[in-house]
Amino acid sequence: IINKKNTKNELTFNNDLILNELAIMGHSAKRSLEAQKLHYLFQSFYFTSINNYSAAIKTFVQLNELFENRITINNQNIFDYYSMLDGILSSLRMEKRTIEMGYFVDKLFVLLEHKIPEYFKIMIKKTIAINHMSLQLLSFDPSQGLNYLTHLEKDTVNKYPFIDLIKQSELLFYIALTYYRNDNTKKALKTFAKTEINLYRENTHPIFKTIKLFTLLLHYEAKDLLFLNYEIRNFVRHAKGQDNLTEIEKLLFRIFKTNDFQLKNNKELKHFLAIVKANQPNHRREIMSKQHFDFVVWAEHKLLG
Repeated sequence: IINKKNTKNELTFNNDLILNELAIMGHSAKRSLEAQKLHYLFQSFYFTSINNYSAAIKTFVQLNELFENRITINNQNIFDYYSMLDGILSSLRMEKRTIEMGYFVDKLFVLLEHKIPEYFKIMIKKTIAINHMSLQLLSFDPSQGLNYLTHLEKDTVNKYPFIDLIKQSELLFYIALTYYRNDNTKKALKTFAKTEINLYRENTHPIFKTIKLFTLLLHYEAKDLLFLNYEIRNFVRHAKGQDNLTEIEKLLFRIFKTNDFQLKNNKELKHFLAIVKANQPNHRREIMSKQHFDFVVWAEHKLLG
């Protein structure tokens, strides 16, 4: 599990899981919900780390059944159950496991049948919408996503944006991405005019970094070069200099600063792209961004056609 590419926080998380697993093995309360949950989390994390996704998915199913069988009439454990489903879906999105995603999205719909607070119901609906749009974008028929947007309840998008700003930002991102995939850059940019995004531009969570990069990409596609150059300078300044940019960010900024018609003849950029592709992203920001949008694939399309 532990390798040189792990960040300090990831190493701590790995070690905590291992210690918890060892404690569970010798603990008299190993049949408790918390103990079994930690056991399955350890297994799923381990299988994912060695790229054994079939085994990881089996563990996800077992983890789901563990919670599903323990939701009582007074909804005990339902918040933990939602959190677990959300985490599983996030992992599946990263690996583009569309069939399995559908299975766990259906479990979210079941949660809506319970008597729960409105804010929690809206949060579940936001999560369903994120995963539905992701599924439709992965189906290579972006028009399905656009059709889904026309039927998406306004309350799902607009209500309770600050209860979970990360979830709200993911929702807005997938709405913008759906418009972009349907060749509507203007509407995609308009999506990010939402106040809740602008208020938190300095947040370092990967989804905000992804949104910032994607917004720059949209301005590049819209040929809004004046705004683009200004925002790139802001991005670099907040990253505290060029040296703190990831390799993918450096590649994107080089593309953004090059006239579009010159890209496919630019040997320097193609060489830089080859270097980026040869080195698997090991920065957490890059790994998490890839879950939402693969900027390297976009760059490859621009440079190689």
